[in-house]
Amino acid sequence: MFRLTVTAVSLSFALGCGSGSKPDAKGDPKTTDPKKQAQGLSTPGVPDGPEAVAQKSVADFFAALKAKTATPDQLTPEFKKVVAPPFGGEPIGFADAKAKDFLAKWATVTADPPKAEVAGDVAFAAGKPGPGGRVLMRLRKDADGWKVDWLSNGPATASVVKLDGGVDTAGVQFAAAAFTDAALTKDYTLAAALMSDGGMQFVAPAVFSADKARGYNLGLFKEAIASAFGQTTQIALAGTSREGDTATVTLELTAGDKKTPLTLTLVREKDAKPGAWLVDRFEAK
Repeated sequence: MFRLTVTAVSLSFALGCGSGSKPDAKGDPKTTDPKKQAQGLSTPGVPDGPEAVAQKSVADFFAALKAKTATPDQLTPEFKKVVAPPFGGEPIGFADAKAKDFLAKWATVTADPPKAEVAGDVAFAAGKPGPGGRVLMRLRKDADGWKVDWLSNGPATASVVKLDGGVDTAGVQFAAAAFTDAALTKDYTLAAALMSDGGMQFVAPAVFSADKARGYNLGLFKEAIASAFGQTTQIALAGTSREGDTATVTLELTAGDKKTPLTLTLVREKDAKPGAWLVDRFEAK
């Protein structure tokens, strides 16, 4: 199961910086090496500094989505395993044909591009809620620049998310927002990707032989989501705390005139990538 860091509603990214230098007779490698440009080195026409480079990556990718020119290569293999599971014979664990279909659906999304916040080699981006929803993105940096490691669109009533305070604090906030967004939009594939193995076995253990490939029972998972979130139309962040590899996020759910507290317990599992937090428990009281 794909792991990720922090869930519930929005984020951003960026990286690398450097100072300019005069080119020599053979040309300045900073202006000719695209990989160095992607890292944010000071070059003509290239953003200077991690935040600027990450934000440009977000803006360029969002523009490509609208123009239907975004490609599966712009996604991390881990995220492709979530949104583009293999048909059955792909040894790489995902199907690029399905990834293309996933990206094509974003051409009609009218939400504004999210603002990125960089924390080392990971960037979180969260857009402002509006009529077109609220976009959440997570990017990771590799040798070729930034790649999209998470992309989701939450409801227009989603709460504003702040993705600051370091990679772990931002990761927790991001995972919580992404998870609640997925729950409210009934995107069970994305919601499941934000669950820890132990958490999923607690709420929706595999029952039938058909559940083995998925790793959980979809019917039980849907019931758990419905029980916790009910007819919620709006979510507000009430508080966040973290100690070591465990974090707690408290939210307030609004359904009509009724307000209900929801508690998310998140964990950072062993060998997890920076900023990758997963929901281990969720309970409305």
